[in-house]
Amino acid sequence: MNDPTQPRTALPAGQPLPTNRSRRPAALFFCLAAFAAGALVPATYARCDKIELSPSGGDDTDAIRSAIELAGPDGTVELRAGTFRISESIIVRHSLTIKGAGRNQTTVIADASLAPGGIYPNISEEERTSIEFFKAVPAVFIFHVAENRFGRYGLRDLTLGVSGLTEPHFDGLEGDGSERLFALVLVVGSDGFWHNSAGESPTDIGEIDAEHRVLSTVRFRCEDVFFDGKNRDPGAPDIFRGFFMVGGIVFSHYENGEEVEDGLPKPVNGNVSFRKCRFADIAEGGIFASSVIGRGDPYWTFGPEAVEGAVVVRECDFERAPYAVLLYDLSDTRVVVEHCPIRESDVGVYISNDFNAEVFAWIGYPETAMCTLLVRDSVFRDGGFADVWVEEFQRGHTVDARIRDCQFRLEGDGEVGIRFDGTQGALVRDCEFSGPGEAGIYALDAEGLRLDDNNFCDLEPSNPEGTTVVVDGTTTIVSHHNDCLDF
Repeated sequence: MNDPTQPRTALPAGQPLPTNRSRRPAALFFCLAAFAAGALVPATYARCDKIELSPSGGDDTDAIRSAIELAGPDGTVELRAGTFRISESIIVRHSLTIKGAGRNQTTVIADASLAPGGIYPNISEEERTSIEFFKAVPAVFIFHVAENRFGRYGLRDLTLGVSGLTEPHFDGLEGDGSERLFALVLVVGSDGFWHNSAGESPTDIGEIDAEHRVLSTVRFRCEDVFFDGKNRDPGAPDIFRGFFMVGGIVFSHYENGEEVEDGLPKPVNGNVSFRKCRFADIAEGGIFASSVIGRGDPYWTFGPEAVEGAVVVRECDFERAPYAVLLYDLSDTRVVVEHCPIRESDVGVYISNDFNAEVFAWIGYPETAMCTLLVRDSVFRDGGFADVWVEEFQRGHTVDARIRDCQFRLEGDGEVGIRFDGTQGALVRDCEFSGPGEAGIYALDAEGLRLDDNNFCDLEPSNPEGTTVVVDGTTTIVSHHNDCLDF
């Protein structure tokens, strides 16, 4: 007979979980429950700290949802080895870690064969005015920050993928009617549509009011996950994005009775990290984080769980993603990309500041606070436009960029290794540039650009001047000990 005071172990297949609360162990954090294959959790059973689940061979959507509910806040759902198939997005509404048995052992597939009309519900025009939009966007996992505006999430040791088409939905590249998976992982703040309590967006009232300034906080840790964008149905499109995080969004507002498109993202106070992950065959961005704000930015309002703004990517592999790491409009945020091979990406690492401050100055969108960028010990090859691109729209010093110990292997006439737009004091040190390309570095209005101990000798520049570095506008360069540098 089982001792009710001891932690639970795995249950035999087909045995239901007990519903008697009196048999609950005294300390929840020692509670270990497990599902039989495909078994559902009775609503009356107490929440536990850790839930294990095996694939059923059929539709695992409801079983995974039940496991998440039973695990409760700060719990863990362990997906055992095998392939889990889902027909709808799995929405996580509380802090949680989802863990597999290994990247090559546990797979979660959004499978259209389980949904006659395609994966996920369609989106109506009415849903554009509520958080329901984000609940309907097709993704494998949607982490939705709760009303307390704080979420702590983990994802590790598994593969995410898709097979087949979704029902029609809005897509940033294809517009309405897209049938491709929007993202493998979507993280969205508590206010998916950037509204105040009166239901008004900043563009509705022409300003960012006190309610609009309150941000959600997200901590997200991702380790050893394969974001597999290749559709397993050969006739269906690959996914749009691998990982996407945003605080919310304003799609449009009305002026003189006519709808005007905005596309204004709400910022999010975020600290996210990726380690030993792989991103491949993705239509747009491998990692796309929009408007990440650190707690040191004085303009915004944060909760008690506010975090240092950070996007850290280490030992991750990117292949065939037009934008490997895509970071828009950061403020008071630390960005690190190191020990990463990046292949066949039009842009390997992109970071921009003050785009919203320029385009949405009419609502008083603030300028960004200083950010730091470190790209180190990474290899870029077979790119298309710029392997690293740093862009400051207001031409102010808001990105402290450091690029060190990297290899840039160019493959085409239009490609550059590094592009700087409007930066100040950026540093490139101990990097190697080789192959045929436009130039090793292109710099536009980049003041005080420092080039130290770089090697351009194996570069075959195709720009009209034949120089290894192309300068434009107000660019000034300070150089030390570079081989074959000319500009």
